[in-house]
Amino acid sequence: MDITERIAEQVAKVPPALKTLFERELASGNTLKDVEIGRGEDAGKVALVLEHRFHCSPSSMPTGVKYRISERKFGRIFEFVTADDSFSLLTVKFKELPLDKQMTGPTNLKEDQSSRPEPASSEAARKKRLEAEMAAGPILTEFRKQHPDCSTATQKFLASMNINYDRWHDGESYDLDALQEIPESECEAIESLLINHKPRDWRDIEALGLFDTPASRRAVEKALKHSDPKVRRAAMEQIPEKVSPAKRQALLIKALKTKGLYSGLSEALDEVQEFHPPKVIQTLLQGALNRDGEAAVHFAAMLYFLHGKSKEAFDWDYRPFFLKFHTTDRVERKAIFRELCATIGVDAKKYLRG
Repeated sequence: MDITERIAEQVAKVPPALKTLFERELASGNTLKDVEIGRGEDAGKVALVLEHRFHCSPSSMPTGVKYRISERKFGRIFEFVTADDSFSLLTVKFKELPLDKQMTGPTNLKEDQSSRPEPASSEAARKKRLEAEMAAGPILTEFRKQHPDCSTATQKFLASMNINYDRWHDGESYDLDALQEIPESECEAIESLLINHKPRDWRDIEALGLFDTPASRRAVEKALKHSDPKVRRAAMEQIPEKVSPAKRQALLIKALKTKGLYSGLSEALDEVQEFHPPKVIQTLLQGALNRDGEAAVHFAAMLYFLHGKSKEAFDWDYRPFFLKFHTTDRVERKAIFRELCATIGVDAKKYLRG
C-alpha cells in the first residue's frame, strides 16, 4: 500500500530498536498495512500493522524490545513492543469462522430417533482419551507411561514441548512458568528428558538454564559446539564465560557464510552488532559481494552501521541503496559493492580480485 503522510509521520518516530525489526520485515517481503494510534487509556501508543506474519524470530529481538501474544475474540495478536509500550509491530491471525450448514428437519420423528448414534462404548471412550493425549503431544503421552500421576504443571510443560508450525514460526518458548512450578519429585525426570531430547532445540537449552545441576550445566556447555546457531546462541546466553573470543569468532563466521535469514543468519547479525573483530568485518564484505541477494542486503546495511555511516543496523534512510544488492547480475553487484566500499573507506580491489 502507499504510505500516506499520516503513516510516514508515525514511521519516522519509531524507536531505533523496533525500527531494526521493522526494516527486516520490509526487506523480507512483509508490507505495512496500516497504523493504529491509541485513544483513551491507550493515548500516545502507536502500532504498525503488518500485512503478513512476522519473518523475524522473537529469539532475535534487539535489546529494548519484548514479544507478546494475546488472545481476542477475532483471533491472536502477535506483537514486538518497546519496553514502555509506546510503539509496537503487530500482526493478527484471525480465527476461521465455520460456515453455517443448511439444516433440514427429519421427515418424521421415528426416522430421526433411529438415526441417532448409539451411546459411546468404553472402547470409543478410550479412543477419545488417546486422541486427546496425542493432541497434547507425543512427549507427554510417552512420559505418562512411566509417570501416570504426574502433576498438572508437568503436563502443561510437556504439552508445550509439542512445537507446531505456528509456535515454531513465532519463536515461542516452552512453558517456562509451568516448568518452575513442577514438584521437586518430578524435576529429575524432566531434566533427563530435556538433556536427551532430539532433535536438539534452542528451547531445550533455555529450559535447562533453569536447572542448577552438574548434568544440566554439562548439556548447556556441550550446546556451545552445536551445529545450529540458535542452539549455540541460547547456550552462550547461559554461560558466556565459557566461550573464547576465537571460538566465538569461528562460529559466527561460519553462520555468516552458510546460514539463511530464517535459519540462523538473523541471530548471527544480531551478534555482529556487539562482536565484530576484523575477520568478521571481512566476512561481511565478502558476503555483500558474493552471497545471495537477501543476505547481501543485510550485510551491506550492517557494514554501513558498523562504519558509522548509519544510525542503526538497518537504517530506513538508506534502504533504497541496500536493496540494490538484491541482484544476481554480477556487473551490478560489483558496481554497487564498489560504491559501498568507497563510502565506508575500504579497498574494494582486495575483494574483487578474490
